[in-house]
Amino acid sequence: MKLPRFISSTSVRETGLVRAQDIGALTNVGDAEFRAIQQAGQAIGHVSDVGFRAFMSRQALDDDIKMGEASVKVKEAEGLEITAIQSRNFIAEETRPDDPEYWKGGAGYDVFEKMAGIKAAQASYRSKITKLSSVIKNPNTRKQWENQQLNTGYTNIEKAYNAKHDDYQRTKILGNAETSAANGDIDLSNQWIDIALKHGLVTHAKSVAERKKNKELFADELINDVSNQAFAIWQETGDISDALEIIEQSDVPGGDKQEVESELKTRILIRKAVDKDALAQRQEEELNEINQAIFFDRDYGKAKLAVENSSLSEKEQGVLFSDIDKRANAAAKGLPLANDRVEEARLFDLSLKIWNGTISKPEFDKELSKNANKLDDSAYQRISSSASTTLKSSQAEAATRASSETRSVLVDFVTEDAMAAFIADSVRGLAPDVAQAFTNNANEERQLQFWSLSRYNSEIRQWLEENPDKLSLDALDFYMIPTPCFWLPQKQELALGVAH
Repeated sequence: MKLPRFISSTSVRETGLVRAQDIGALTNVGDAEFRAIQQAGQAIGHVSDVGFRAFMSRQALDDDIKMGEASVKVKEAEGLEITAIQSRNFIAEETRPDDPEYWKGGAGYDVFEKMAGIKAAQASYRSKITKLSSVIKNPNTRKQWENQQLNTGYTNIEKAYNAKHDDYQRTKILGNAETSAANGDIDLSNQWIDIALKHGLVTHAKSVAERKKNKELFADELINDVSNQAFAIWQETGDISDALEIIEQSDVPGGDKQEVESELKTRILIRKAVDKDALAQRQEEELNEINQAIFFDRDYGKAKLAVENSSLSEKEQGVLFSDIDKRANAAAKGLPLANDRVEEARLFDLSLKIWNGTISKPEFDKELSKNANKLDDSAYQRISSSASTTLKSSQAEAATRASSETRSVLVDFVTEDAMAAFIADSVRGLAPDVAQAFTNNANEERQLQFWSLSRYNSEIRQWLEENPDKLSLDALDFYMIPTPCFWLPQKQELALGVAH
């Protein structure tokens, strides 16, 4: 079959276009030629298909590379969301009341609030995945990769949020249970544990352990509270029977009441002893002030005021008032005071016994104050000064003795000559460098020994400042105790130096 011929009125060259009908008009070919043209077209189409497939293969390869790079960053994106969850401060965000009825009904353990938190974290994660997937060109590949990452990430994020949320709820509820027990409400404590059990925050075994712990806490707090109440009543009334009545009427179990009563009696004895020591110290200071005004300042008005404001008994105050009046009248009339020479001699001799610890300085001061009305001012001043001087001399002698004995322990060679002789004897026959090293180490050791001794002497001076009334025997006890504390570290430091 031949194509029909047409005559074109316009030259091909004039338009530059070739239409389908022009082919038939311009050519006259047979079937063979047409088939050849058809085959050429098929060949061209095959070449185009091969090129397209090559292009698609290259794109797939590029997508594989980009997916690998994006997958590396997925864990980082997931980690950011989980870190944000773990660092979230639920306590600061808490606005719900600590009402067990509120939490018991499920409102406290807010499932909707938890789901909202999970969805917010997942949405943030999704935006990160979408951004990472944008480098993947093939839409189907990109969608498949996104779904895979989102499924895994969503699961991990939900697990992390549930763990954080439940841990907070568990901590809060069990904390409320413990606080309730500590505040003396064991029933409320058990209600909170019931809530934790209901919402699956604790196992049955855990709830049993929490109840036992809180019951013990409740009992301890109850005992402490009752004990404190009873002690406060005793302090207020001074009558122990009132305190014991508080214990008897309390909710403390019968077996524990005896323990509470025993503890109360012990506390009372301790307080009495402390109060007694404090009173003695206060009265000692008050007497020193009074005696200073009477015997040294001769300010009898000041002395009377000090007696009135003191904690001394009425009897002691009466004796002092009488003595002050006697001295004031004698001074006003210009008359000398009578002085008991026998008592003066006894008290002076007693002041010297402070040296050997026969009597303490506070004990002596009390004895002197009690008999001061038998002395004139000069005698009192002489005896008082003797006691102070004796104490200081005693302490100084003990300090000197302790320092000397400690030096004999800490320092191997006190004099330079002895040290030089030791070194000379020790390095004889040694190589020069070895001899020099030995000399350096020996001198450093001696310096360390004297440094330790100076530390020890500083401790002595500090103790004297803090304990001005302590006897020499007390001082010696203190002085000799620290010696190993300075000796052993010094030897340890030396050993480390030698090892290096």
